[in-house]
Amino acid sequence: MTVTIIIVLLVAAVLVISFIPTFLMIAGNRRYDNGDIDGAFEKFEKAYATGRLRPTFVIYYAYLILRHKSPERAYTMLTKLINKKKCDAQTLLRAKHNIALALWRTGRLDEAISLLEKVHTQGPTTITTGALGALYLERAKRDNDFDSALRFALEAYEYNDEDITIADNLGEIYFLLGETEKARALYEALFALGSPKTPTPYFNCARTLYAAGDKDGAREMAQTALNMQFTNLTTVEKNEIETFADAL
Repeated sequence: MTVTIIIVLLVAAVLVISFIPTFLMIAGNRRYDNGDIDGAFEKFEKAYATGRLRPTFVIYYAYLILRHKSPERAYTMLTKLINKKKCDAQTLLRAKHNIALALWRTGRLDEAISLLEKVHTQGPTTITTGALGALYLERAKRDNDFDSALRFALEAYEYNDEDITIADNLGEIYFLLGETEKARALYEALFALGSPKTPTPYFNCARTLYAAGDKDGAREMAQTALNMQFTNLTTVEKNEIETFADAL
């Protein structure tokens, strides 16, 4: 075997090894899209264990861990990433965005808001606007003070009135403030845009319809909410919706 062939084979072997994490992520994502979450995480974990996963893939995997498994581990993965890896500005903002969500889900709401405010200031997007509005709403419910949350929700809705999260944030605030007709009109506009993939908008719409006297519509929306997928990032607990549906 000539030296040239040996070099070619070595280079080919290095390339194959370097692409293994990517291949595992692709295989895992295919399983995830098909609803096989456990199978997907098996592939993702093998890719992460190589230590050679690109930052964007680490962020994606950590986000899925945050959604389905452990906010604590997602926080650890993401903070380790930004402390040890050189990330471009956009990747760094994405990582911090998800760190903020992990902080929220580990009971550190005020820290989460502070971090997400910085991310939003540096690179405002529809996603950060919706997420920050949701955290403001969580704080408003905790403190029973909706003034600042409402102001931000109105500005966010003006910024993008076609985003489901942004619209739902404003709709829930209207409902909680007793502005039933405003909330109902907003949810009519929201569902005219399409069918949300999360239970929260359906539940908030159900509560709004019930307050407006439409019990049949409320019952239908509540049942649809219960058929949606619940994750660690869902802002309403399934048993809360079940209690509401049972009362109907």
